[in-house]
Amino acid sequence: MAAYMLVSAKIYNPNQFAEYGKKMEQLIKIYSGEYLAKGSISDILEGYFDKSRKILIAKYPTLEQIHDMWNSEEYKKIKKIRKDVADVDVIIIDGIDS
Repeated sequence: MAAYMLVSAKIYNPNQFAEYGKKMEQLIKIYSGEYLAKGSISDILEGYFDKSRKILIAKYPTLEQIHDMWNSEEYKKIKKIRKDVADVDVIIIDGIDS
């Protein structure tokens, strides 16, 4: 069953975060993920969301592939680029069986 990774980021250094983003895009592809949405919040219909945060949604074929990517040595190296550059919240959402 597909799984989705949702990332919410408050970015303090856009140039350095862009370097992190490029490396993550490659890594996500290696683990069979694909971007579904990436960018700013377009509109808030209800509740509170910090519109200054950037949002990313990536789809993976399985939950295990997200965990494999997240726990990989490659990601541990890339994650260091993000240190002190952004505050990031990451969640995983299970897909729906069709």
